[in-house]
Amino acid sequence: MKRRSAMGNVSVVTSVRDLEHFRDSWEYWAQENRTDSIYLTYSWAMACLLNPKRHIRIILQYDKGTLKAVYPFEIQKKAGFRVLQPLGNGFGHRFASFPLFYPTDALFSLLRRQCPYDILYWNYFYTEEKNIISLPHIYWKPLSDELVISLNPPVSEILGSLSPSMKENLARRIRNIERDLGALSLEQVRPGETDTHLNRLFKFNAERFAARNQRSYFIDEENRRFFFRLLASLPPDFYRFYVLKGGENILAYRLAYRTGRQLQLRLLAYDYSLKKYSLSHSLLKLIIEKAREEGFSSLSFMSGHEPFKYSWNPDSFPRYSLVAIPAFRARIRYMINPRKVFE
Repeated sequence: MKRRSAMGNVSVVTSVRDLEHFRDSWEYWAQENRTDSIYLTYSWAMACLLNPKRHIRIILQYDKGTLKAVYPFEIQKKAGFRVLQPLGNGFGHRFASFPLFYPTDALFSLLRRQCPYDILYWNYFYTEEKNIISLPHIYWKPLSDELVISLNPPVSEILGSLSPSMKENLARRIRNIERDLGALSLEQVRPGETDTHLNRLFKFNAERFAARNQRSYFIDEENRRFFFRLLASLPPDFYRFYVLKGGENILAYRLAYRTGRQLQLRLLAYDYSLKKYSLSHSLLKLIIEKAREEGFSSLSFMSGHEPFKYSWNPDSFPRYSLVAIPAFRARIRYMINPRKVFE
């Protein structure tokens, strides 16, 4: 449905049928603007919209009949309140590690009319940008640091910067794997074979979490379906689906997304019966070598608390999320403390 606003003609997409109507204009916009973020692709939006449990609104801004901007949002319930957040960039689905687009007063004026919400939650900023918008009742919530490995130095220099004990342990782990399981190799899953490997990744993940008496993210069938849909439709250049092998045996997986010249490491799964080999380290070493060959300038771990990440001496970048209650919802500030809602 198209509407007029101060930002020009606006269409608000809330269903799969609506989105299909805009496919050609979206993909033309992405090509013209050289969009290199997976989170602003048509495939990502469609994979999310196909989940009936999610409440998504995608705002398409036009000028003289040409698509000029795409603003995908999701509304989730938190402590009984409607929380608006960029799609894939909020507390429920932390995929993106940077703002997909920056908030402006004009955008929030538009959101007020198009997206009913009570609280705004917006990840991820590298500084507390106090004057970014004029909305009242704003505070900045510190998040875990983003961890990044620069790939500009040669691989020998990256490995040489590791501590002596880390270098020794890494070499020993690789020797043990190749002695017991076969020569290590890193392969990429071909587009037509993603479903088979995703099923094995989900199985590895479930076994690891079950051993810890924890619930796997992939217990939910919709979460599994999301990745099947995404990888089936996403242009292959937007992701890397790595397989670590020992001889002919599949040992581990890593799914990564490309954003410009940065490779963002996401899903990690490995055969839990082989945990004594610390496969994460060996897999990361091979990914560093491969990513540098492909011309990537850095690897991002995003965040997380796995100790193995810090063994690689990554650079740390503090990050914050923006939490705001708009003026037309000012009554809410007397009902809740937004700091506690998002702790």
